[in-house]
This record gives sequence, structure tokens and C-alpha cells, in this order.
Amino acid sequence: MPAVPQGDRGSGLTWDLMRQGLARRTASLGVFCLLYSALMILGLLLRENSKQLTIIWPAAGLLFMALWFSPRRNWIWILGVQIAAEFVIDIARSDHFVWRYHGLFILANSLDGMVGAYVASRLMATPHIPRIRHVLQFLAAVALGAAASAVIGAFGAAQSPRGAEYLREWQLWWAGNWLGSLCIAPVVMGWAVRWRARELSAPAAPAAESALICCAVLGMTVWVFSAPPGSATTIADMPFIMLALMIVAAFRMPPRWCALLAAAAALLASYFASRGLGPFAGDPNPFVRVAAVQLYLATLVAITFMLTVVLLEMRNALQLLRTSGERLVDLNHRLREKQDRLQQYARQLVGAEERARRATAVDLHDGIGQQLVGLAMTLDAAAVRAPPEVRLLLGEATHTLREVQSITQRVIADLSPPGLYELGLEPALKWLSIYMRGKDNLQVDLQVSPDAAAYDLDLRVLVFKVIRELLRNVVKHSGVRSATVTVTETPNELRAVVEDRGAGFEWQLSLFEPRSEGFGLWSVADRVRAAAGEITVDTAPGRGCRVSVVFPHTAVNPLIRPIDLGSKDSGFNTGS
Repeated sequence: MPAVPQGDRGSGLTWDLMRQGLARRTASLGVFCLLYSALMILGLLLRENSKQLTIIWPAAGLLFMALWFSPRRNWIWILGVQIAAEFVIDIARSDHFVWRYHGLFILANSLDGMVGAYVASRLMATPHIPRIRHVLQFLAAVALGAAASAVIGAFGAAQSPRGAEYLREWQLWWAGNWLGSLCIAPVVMGWAVRWRARELSAPAAPAAESALICCAVLGMTVWVFSAPPGSATTIADMPFIMLALMIVAAFRMPPRWCALLAAAAALLASYFASRGLGPFAGDPNPFVRVAAVQLYLATLVAITFMLTVVLLEMRNALQLLRTSGERLVDLNHRLREKQDRLQQYARQLVGAEERARRATAVDLHDGIGQQLVGLAMTLDAAAVRAPPEVRLLLGEATHTLREVQSITQRVIADLSPPGLYELGLEPALKWLSIYMRGKDNLQVDLQVSPDAAAYDLDLRVLVFKVIRELLRNVVKHSGVRSATVTVTETPNELRAVVEDRGAGFEWQLSLFEPRSEGFGLWSVADRVRAAAGEITVDTAPGRGCRVSVVFPHTAVNPLIRPIDLGSKDSGFNTGS
């Protein structure tokens, strides 16, 4: 696995001595020296009486975390303080200090922290948000550090790198240092996050509940491990009761408090075990006694740490899911509001477009149309009085003028269908059927049952445009010359159906084709949905096509204001 760059670590948890002033640097190293010395003395006190076998070495966890939190350029300062502290304590407690003997132990402890911190920095950055994979990587890192340390420490204890004695000392050294790291490192990590990155730490549990759980766990630890060997008579005397209580603590307490409680219980159990008490003190072999205690406590601490992190991860995921759900509801609400606003804008735009088309039709009708009619009358009058050779030219001019009038009529009819504004939907559809029969040779069977004139103008215009476009599609694509248009109504909706028996097409595939042909089915569907309507297309190759559109029939204020085309009686016919 590639190394994680130092810059990827959270700046809030980095302990960089070189960035501190001389006074703060000295104070920081002094605090570390005091804490390390206290944990070292505690580890020396927690030894099995008969053979002086170390049960737990808590100073290993503090050294590991100090090196892991620090850039490597600071390691020389931290290791210097650690070595100096161990030398002073060893000299103070030993009547005959042997450099070679004690020097190997000090070197082994230094190697434990260096190897563990190096492996941890290669496996992961300093984790801000706890993940179970970080826990597994942490367990592997401290295990490798303890194993490397045990190679030298066991040699110092056994005075030989081979044989059963060396292997036994290696196992005890490895288990003691690993257990010490398991107990102390999670405590340092949890409280460092709490103090330096508070926003990433879990909220505290109720004080009364936490106090009750702590009293239960520590009280049960004293009860189980202070009993003489072989005195267990009830289930409450069994050590697995502590594991059950720690599981309860993992569910109810944040990781920092749970790690602190597990470390306190492990140190308390180690104290009684070092005095020959507890459920594991009955075996006559001291190696078996110490190994059993170490295995039990390592299992207790590791399971508790993993469980509390898994539960925290689940709570964070649920909280994130809940927050995401609330944001999604809010976004959906805002999106719905924007969609409603867009639909309103679309209706206003359609209304403005229709008013512009209507005004253009009126201008053509009252302007160019009137002038064309007047010009036609002038040419007819001139042809009556003109000599024969001029009359022929005037006849050709009149014929051209009639063609221009016809084109103008079609443009006006396309812009503003006759009867749609004044008479209603049914007369406009009748005109459309006649118009398409003459222009496109399409026979339209029209069936209109409702009183179309009663609908508001917006709905009349939209339904007319939809039917006209669907009939144009019949002309372009169906290959037949007949179609059926049915318009029905209920008290709540208006339904229009356009059906033909032509070639048909693959409707689902057409959804993915580019919109290249003007209005078409795409725009029909968009405008139907914008008007809160529904469109259904029933078609297949060779089976014809049946398009049904349904609109809610409600009374609304029309956006399109009718313009009176009959205000100026010009006699100009817009029909076909």
C-alpha cells in the first residue's frame, strides 16, 4: 500500500514540535516525559510476583501515539525523552544497573514505537472520522511494532536468541506491549479528537448513565479479579460478565469514554492478576497465568474498541442518511416550486405567443388583406374600361393577385384558425377537417360531443394545436389518407383522441431519437404535461397509431384575450 503523504493528515491532530516556540516545545516534551514515566512505573508495578513477568506495558501505547502524531523530523526529540526517562527510572530502581541488560530493554521499547508508528503512517492517515478499517489497521500496526520489539526484549530477558526460554519471553513481551498499546492508544486518539477536532467527536452520553455504567464495569472487575483462585461459585464470578458489560458500554457511551473505561478495567484486572488473584491465577505455571490474563484482556479491549467504532460509524451513517433525506425533501420541495413556476412561465409564454399570432393575423387581415381586396376591385374596374391589349395584362395581374390573396388567407388561417376564438373548439375543428381535406387530401372523421365553446380560451387553443399537429403527423408518416378525431368530456376532464390505421412506429425508440422535426410528438408531449395533462401513445409498426390526450377541465382565467376580427367588415374570407 502506498504511503500516505504527511500533508494528508489532519492538521488539528498533528503534534509538530518544530512549529512551537522554545517554551511550548519544552513544556510539551516535559508533559510527555511525565506521562511516559508514570505509565512506565505503572507497567513495572503490574508484574507477576513470582517470576516478575510483565502483564501489560501501557507506556508502549503513549510512545506509539506520540510518534504517529508527529512528523518524522520530531521523532529524535520524542525518542530522546523516552530513552532518558527509562534510563533514569531503571537507574533509580536497580541496585546494580547493567548497561547491556537495561539498554536492550530500552532499545526494544523504542523500536516498538518506531515500527508501529511507521507501519501506521504507511497504512493510513490520522483518522478523523472513525472507520472499522482504521481499527483493523491500528491493530495490525501495534501488533507488528510489539513483535519487532519482542525480538530484542526477549533476547535481553533470555540472554539467548534461541530455545524455549527465548520463545516464551518473546510471546510474553509481545503480548504485554501489544496489550499496552491496545489500552492506551485508543484513549489518546479519542481525547485528542475531542480536544483538537471537537466537531468530529461523538456527543457525550448522559452523565448519570455513564457514571452508572462505569461503576458497574469497574465494580464487576474488582469483584471478579479480586477473588482468590478457584473461588467462583456463580455466573457473576465469571470473567465473561465483564465483556457483556463492556458491550453495553459500547452501545451507550462514545468511543473516547468507552476506550478509557476499557483501559481502566484492563489495568485494574492486571493489578489483581499481578497479586495472584482472579480467575486465571489458579494455574501453577506463571507463564500460563500471565498469558491467559493477557489474552483475555486483549480480547476484551479489542472487541470493545471495534464495537464502539462500528456503532459510531453506524450512527454517523444514519445521521448522514437522515440529513440527506431532509435535504432531499427540501430539494424536492424547491424543485417542485421551480417546476410550478416554470409551468406558469410556459403558460404565460404560450399565451403571449398566441396573442402575438392573433395580433399578426389581425394586422394581415385588416392591413394587407384590405389592400389586396381594394387592389383587386381596382384592377377589375380598370379591366372593364381598358382596351383589349391592356385587358389581357390586367387579367394576368388579377390572377396573380388572387394567388397572393390565397396565400395570405392560408397564412392568416394558420396563425389564427377561423372560429376558434369567436365560436369555440367544435367549429374550429370542422374548419380544420375541411382545410386538411382540401390542402393535404386527408379525410378527417370528426366526432365532437361536448359544448366546446364553453371551455376557456387557453384550453381551446391548446387542444386545437395538439389535434392539428397530430393530423400533420398522420399526413407525413402514416401513409394513409384518413384519420379519426374524437373529442369527449366528463365533468372533470377533456379527452381528445387522434387515430389512424397507417404504418405506425416504435414509440419507445422514438423517445431516444433527436428532436429534429419542429413541433412533433416531443413538443406535443411537453405542452400536454405543462398543462397538467396526460398523453398516451398506442402504436407499433404496422398497427397504426392512436394518440390520446387528457386535460383537466377546470375554470381558469384565460391568458389569451380574444381580438375581434369582425370589427371591420371587409368581406375577406379566411376559409378555404
